[in-house]
Amino acid sequence: IMERGDSRFKWIRPQTEWKPMVLNYTSGTTSSPKGVVLSHRAIFMLTVSSLLDWSFPNRPVYLWTLPMFHANGWGYTWGTAAVGATNVCTRRVDAPTIYDLIDKHKVTHMCAAPMVLNMLTNYPSRQPLKNPVQVLYISSFDCRFDLRWLKTLIYTLFNDKLITV
Repeated sequence: IMERGDSRFKWIRPQTEWKPMVLNYTSGTTSSPKGVVLSHRAIFMLTVSSLLDWSFPNRPVYLWTLPMFHANGWGYTWGTAAVGATNVCTRRVDAPTIYDLIDKHKVTHMCAAPMVLNMLTNYPSRQPLKNPVQVLYISSFDCRFDLRWLKTLIYTLFNDKLITV
């Protein structure tokens, strides 16, 4: 890729950090599509605060179950690059695939929507994880599901409260 690049390419810096950087589309929990514009400053702040808040280590193995276009993966699209993470991507968000990828790639971190965690919890063929995985999830509603499977996980975030399992 580097060899095919244009060595004369002139990158144009944004005039200010407040200029738009990305346009995301999300429906969130409303099922009503909307666009979200984030500035360079907002992306920087989101990324740094996400890494610091979760105490993200150097070179983790991160499993993508959270869409990268949804709030830019909560800042982890840039954050994983900043800490040299191995990114494990999947086109299928289903329990067998997720459990297989966690085991195969020795995943250390993942973000997931409560519905994904519920799916993993209720997967009838689940086995205890061989290695601990740190899971971050955020919910705008009071989701109730069986947290017993999280015994092999280290941290989870629920309604802005850190819970050690």
